[in-house]
Amino acid sequence: MLRALRFIALCLPLLAAGSAVASTEQQTEDAVTATTFVVRGRGWGHGVGMGQWGAYGQARRGVNYKKILAHYYSGTKLVETRTTSVRVLLAEGRRSVTVHSVSPFRLLAGDGELHELQPGSYTVGAGFKVKPDPALPAHALRGPLTFLHGSEPLEVIGKPYRGNVQLQRVNGKLQVVNVVGIDPYIRGVVSEEVPDDWPLEVVKAQAVAARSYALAQAGGRSILYADTRSQVYGGVEAESTVGDKAVAATRRQVLTYDGKVATTFFFSSSGGRTADVEDVFVGGTPIPYLVSVPDPDDKYSPYHRWGPVVLPATRVSKLLRAPGTIDVRAIPASGRAREVVLVTRTGERRVPASDVRRALDLRSTWVTLGVLSLSRPAGMAAAGVPREEVTISPITMDDMRKGCWDPKARLEDMDVNWVDASLSFPTFPRFCGQTFLEREDKELADLCVKAYNDWMFDEWCAGSDGRLIPLPIIQLWDSKLAGEEIRRNAARGGRAVAFTEIPPFLGLPSIHDPDGYWDPFFQACAETGTVVCMHIGSSSKMPSTSKDAPPAVGSTLTYMNAAMSLTDYLMSGVFEKFPDLVIAYSEGQIGWIPYVLERADAVWDHNRAWGGVADKVKKPPSQYYREHVYGCFFDDPHGLRSLEDLGVDTITFETDYPHSDSTWPNSKEVAERQMKDLDEDQIQKIVRGNAIRMLQLDLT
Repeated sequence: MLRALRFIALCLPLLAAGSAVASTEQQTEDAVTATTFVVRGRGWGHGVGMGQWGAYGQARRGVNYKKILAHYYSGTKLVETRTTSVRVLLAEGRRSVTVHSVSPFRLLAGDGELHELQPGSYTVGAGFKVKPDPALPAHALRGPLTFLHGSEPLEVIGKPYRGNVQLQRVNGKLQVVNVVGIDPYIRGVVSEEVPDDWPLEVVKAQAVAARSYALAQAGGRSILYADTRSQVYGGVEAESTVGDKAVAATRRQVLTYDGKVATTFFFSSSGGRTADVEDVFVGGTPIPYLVSVPDPDDKYSPYHRWGPVVLPATRVSKLLRAPGTIDVRAIPASGRAREVVLVTRTGERRVPASDVRRALDLRSTWVTLGVLSLSRPAGMAAAGVPREEVTISPITMDDMRKGCWDPKARLEDMDVNWVDASLSFPTFPRFCGQTFLEREDKELADLCVKAYNDWMFDEWCAGSDGRLIPLPIIQLWDSKLAGEEIRRNAARGGRAVAFTEIPPFLGLPSIHDPDGYWDPFFQACAETGTVVCMHIGSSSKMPSTSKDAPPAVGSTLTYMNAAMSLTDYLMSGVFEKFPDLVIAYSEGQIGWIPYVLERADAVWDHNRAWGGVADKVKKPPSQYYREHVYGCFFDDPHGLRSLEDLGVDTITFETDYPHSDSTWPNSKEVAERQMKDLDEDQIQKIVRGNAIRMLQLDLT
């Protein structure tokens, strides 16, 4: 039946010596050589109160500062404070302090004695000895000492400050406190918090928020810090024209709630939604005006989305003091995490997300955590090896069959196996380029992606007369770059791309992302006729039931990621948005597909009103499958018996060379046995026609 027929094989992994593959959770500890965590997130800061980038976006739309403040601090009132000054700690633990003025000024001792001082510098030690009169020797004064400014600001610790400077003795050392009017203080704060070139209305909002926050804090402990323990205060040097205008326009204005000055937290970027105070601060209690609110104008922030941040497990273990960390999970799994579960080889431990953020130096707690593992080749280069001799031990190129890495030898092995053409998935970059996703230097990673793709077209596939089909990879960390790479490769004949089956497992946004993270990539694929090819394991995580389950459990369940991925696509609305998009699954087999289609249709028919898909999934999911999806198998008799439910036009054949599951060099015999009840037209479509149509191959 198949004796004169040659195959188009759609899953032939390309191996190289020392290469690594997507890890499986069921692998033994000895098989795993490295684990890496990839973190992506949204926003910068704790997320409570006013997001500065969101306020910036509102100001750009013409929203005034009062409405900006009302959005972030619901239920507060804008009033004029009676407090006229604050005390700011500038320094502590000093042996001596020098105070300088370019104009005449005065010194008030603790006993009320007032001394006139000439312009110049006066150095004071912990003994409070001062020389007010140049003609007289220095003598000790009773503390604290307060230097009262003249017509010009006083300088202390190398900076000019408005108001007065007080020196106090604490534990034998000097503290330096700036006693300054509330508005002059805010002049030294505002431009430290927002750029000078931002709209005046957002600077006004920042002035009120900073003033309110300062007075709320000062009321609790009578002194403020000049750093992030309160808010950054730079004195005269930090003042700016726009900041001064904003402070003057909001003179002494603060926000109050229930008659008290509100603690108006603020931060840089929300990522699209602010946080509820009781979800962020451990032991926090509800505060009516510090609740989560949408913040769509944060889209202007360069930190609206960030990452990936790549963290080796060894570093995470050390920084979080959790030796042997092998997995991390955010709780909740989406949005801002309250806790992070650290899974070690001896158990689990929960850590407040804010502690994890500080320890790992992350921008926020709105994170997606991905776990990547590099493992030794586990029976990957098994072609030509008797099954009873296949192990998970590392091997070298000398130990491999040459067809694993040499294109000429690969063609020879294809001839032996009756394979006419093949699509080869990568191994060193991993099944969709995860190796480069993990690199911190994204400029270098971008060059590596392009270099791999150039090698794929110009070396691996060149000279094969079209028999080796290019399968490039993309810049997973940047969908726009990925779209550009799709078009670059399509221009030289590329019609397929390797992609991840479940992006969130890599710390990437899902295909349901409300901001359409993947749209530039999908758009480019649809426009160029590039098929999105997803190999099992392309999410760097394989299903299993437990850490101690034998490898056979995971091997049996390999189809599950593909099943979850297909369900994602059918229920995402992606095919409505991109009607020319085509996707394909490799090495997942096909027998499970009819049930998924049947169940998806039932859910759509009965539950779409509340299932979140009524507005984007316009027809039965099974119809999208038949119009946009290809399945692939190499050994699935049950799937072939379900061909009527699958549709013969959606199925392709593979050989899985050179993996341990491969049917090489007996793929023709396997196909003959499994397809013995099919007619010639069905067989022709499965082993050749469908693949030729899907990839637009110049073959007959």
